Amino acid sequence: MPKRTCAACRERRHTRALIHLICVDGQIVLGPQTKGAARVGRGAWVCAQAACLVPSLTHANRLSRAFKQKVALDPDLYSSVRALEWETVAHWWSVCRRQGLLKTRPAPLDSPPPQLLLCVSPMEPSQVKLEKANWPAAESVEMIAFNPPEKNQQTTLQPGLFALYSGRASNRLRQHLRRWVDMG
Repeated sequence: MPKRTCAACRERRHTRALIHLICVDGQIVLGPQTKGAARVGRGAWVCAQAACLVPSLTHANRLSRAFKQKVALDPDLYSSVRALEWETVAHWWSVCRRQGLLKTRPAPLDSPPPQLLLCVSPMEPSQVKLEKANWPAAESVEMIAFNPPEKNQQTTLQPGLFALYSGRASNRLRQHLRRWVDMG
């Protein structure tokens, strides 16, 4: 897996943990994220974590050094990056469902606790508490609450509580979902 340096924090990371940006005619736009795609213009990589991504996408001068020229931000860049991250979340959500790692009903008491609880909102706090009480094995398990975007073409997520069990795909879903939630 190739590694690149983040233009914001200067840490070397795998390309799947970074967002690729390109500069075309002095304008920063979202670059192709797939291997082998044609890349036009000078490129830079930024961590997909909110701590690096948000400052980089709100202040063009942070990326000027990486692009070696004065640059302007595309007004829709942040929403494009957020949409790209949601597509990734939706992909890993469907993979976890197919692999049986995402459950909507409580498991038997003798089964291992889930890795994580996912609360798809809008749900009232009292309803979340009531739903969580149905998962006795998950008392001390971390919970991520999120609202899916309104224009959700890939998957239709019904409000409710989901248990995510351990597996490779569940680790990727957790990673991308946290990143998407951090983007706000």
